Amino acid sequence: MKKLLSRLTRLLVPVLLLPWLAACGGGGSSHGTPLLGSGSTSSTSSSSGTTSSSYVLTVSAASTTLNSGQTTSITGTLTNNGQAVAGQTLTFVLGTNLSGGSLSTATATTGSNGQASVTYTAGSLGGNDTVVVSGSITSSSGTATPVGSATIAVTPVSGSGGTQYAITLSSVGGSSLATGASSELTATVTNTASGAVANKTVTFTFSTSVTGGTLSSGSTSGSSVSATTATGSGQAGVLYTAGSTTGTDIVTASVTDSNGNTATASIALNVVSGNATNITLTLSPSGTQTVPHNVPCNGVQEVNNYVPLVANVVNAGTTSPATGVTVTFAMGSVTSSAFVQETTTCSTSSPPPSILVEAGLKSPTATVVQSLSSTTTDASGNVYADYVSGGQSGTNIYDTVIVTVSRSGVILGSKSLLVNVNP
Repeated sequence: MKKLLSRLTRLLVPVLLLPWLAACGGGGSSHGTPLLGSGSTSSTSSSSGTTSSSYVLTVSAASTTLNSGQTTSITGTLTNNGQAVAGQTLTFVLGTNLSGGSLSTATATTGSNGQASVTYTAGSLGGNDTVVVSGSITSSSGTATPVGSATIAVTPVSGSGGTQYAITLSSVGGSSLATGASSELTATVTNTASGAVANKTVTFTFSTSVTGGTLSSGSTSGSSVSATTATGSGQAGVLYTAGSTTGTDIVTASVTDSNGNTATASIALNVVSGNATNITLTLSPSGTQTVPHNVPCNGVQEVNNYVPLVANVVNAGTTSPATGVTVTFAMGSVTSSAFVQETTTCSTSSPPPSILVEAGLKSPTATVVQSLSSTTTDASGNVYADYVSGGQSGTNIYDTVIVTVSRSGVILGSKSLLVNVNP
């Protein structure tokens, strides 16, 4: 009986741990009712681990509560069928960096006990920082990419120094993608007052690249690209495209303050063998669109200038609507958002105030949001939304809208639209 229970335990533990791995990625009439906005969140614990094949990576922090400026050791423990794995390189990145924290090094090698450690230093801001640890082990049976994380709660202390900025990084539609699929990565930069920081350059690079994926921003693509944060949202976006090999890529976004201090955040993107070829996604209109800017009136942003968008999702080779999919519209790079002063004929105040006129997507209540999602299509497989321009225009003012389609949490495809906001 004891032998039977032991065998059952060895069979069931990897199965029960599989979910942890899956969690580690112009004007005119509207053609339909805009979608209701929604956002996605992910959660972590102070210590967690995931499996990849028979490998298990467990991550822990010596202390999970720190004051700004204090340090703690982050340890990754790698095992294979319960046995310590020595001589393997583990990669350490900041998945969420709300405090502006830092790591002593990006990689460390496991010792005879299967452990590798780095030192984390809390930043000057408050919040929860998450350290993500990953490995990539190649053998005759393939490549295993175990991932784990540890979270540290940071309490700010006056005069502790550190970076002026905090940065977070997220993926539109989720962090799991089918091979060859794409997703918009959005970095949000805030300052010590939790206010959005505009016109800052954010650099996106691969901390770990195993799938052959690429990053692109505008006409530039490669393993490292940059984008500028937008007025109002403090966000900068780039497009990640998964490669043809399964595994976990880790992308890191970084921003540097005026004192030369750098804040970073990373995201693990899990690339799986998916059925991306089973659906066809079409975004209308296509090609670069041109639309005038919007203006404020009576203290609110007008949404009179917009581009109606239609995403069509059907089963490949048919006209039948795809089922079980989630369609997400989201803003990528944005340059048209700006503060605009009201005209005297459109204001009850003297002098007229300046109002933020933000580029985004029009919600059913005519407010502007940064993302919209729907799990239903019409009888033709269509989902509708309206892009709304910001308050700044010019020949070099461009915004990007990204549409992604996912099923069961795995992104299957994406399309983008470039809009020139120009009178």
